[in-house]
Amino acid sequence: MSPFDLAVPTIALGLVVFLIGGTIKGTIGIGMPLFIVPVMATVIEPITVIGLLFVPILATNFLQMIEGGYYRVTLHRFKSLLFSILAATIISVQILARIDAMTVSLILGCIVAAFCILQLFPLRPTIPKQLEAYLSPIVGTIAGLLGGVSTLFGPPLVMYLIALRLPKEEFIATVAQLFFVVGAVLYFTLAVTGALTLELVVASAFVTIPVAIGLAIGRKIRKQISREAIFQRVLVAVLLIAGLNLIRRGLL
Repeated sequence: MSPFDLAVPTIALGLVVFLIGGTIKGTIGIGMPLFIVPVMATVIEPITVIGLLFVPILATNFLQMIEGGYYRVTLHRFKSLLFSILAATIISVQILARIDAMTVSLILGCIVAAFCILQLFPLRPTIPKQLEAYLSPIVGTIAGLLGGVSTLFGPPLVMYLIALRLPKEEFIATVAQLFFVVGAVLYFTLAVTGALTLELVVASAFVTIPVAIGLAIGRKIRKQISREAIFQRVLVAVLLIAGLNLIRRGLL
């Protein structure tokens, strides 16, 4: 179905969801697809949601990538992580263009639910830097396989980078750089396979407007909020509900 054929209530819901997604991205630097995809996939096909994220993903990550000025350093340090993500994404995105919506819903639901459940455990593992050369290709492959069928590269990458104990600004720049590059490859591959249509690109540019507004709001929240943990707990609760609903949709 074309995004321009959607009912007015669905379009209104989409604008609100993309606004919230942009706000989340502006506040904590991650989480936009992790919120938007499972919520919107309950009312429209997941492949359509992924297509709608084309411009917002590239635009927001590019801005955050260059904002910190760490992109040259992070590109050199995490090149094996990046290359393994790219290779796995190119392979797994072929599956996305061929599997049915219920299967994608089940995959998305399991990924989101697992990620949320992990947040309940107060474990703070630390990865020694000498293991980084061995673990980066493994983590990159896992992230690429998940991201290619869902755009949810985030959970394995974020957990890995947190365990490496990156400084805050370097963390945001690294995540943004990884997401920008793999997002570009993901959508190029979708375009080649015919899954990313011109209509989706136009609609994606349109939904970038509420995302940009949300991004600006999120930046203000990030400067003012004193207990970000509260915000993250609410986000995890919403995502868990959305993930469980997607699992239900995929099984029924």
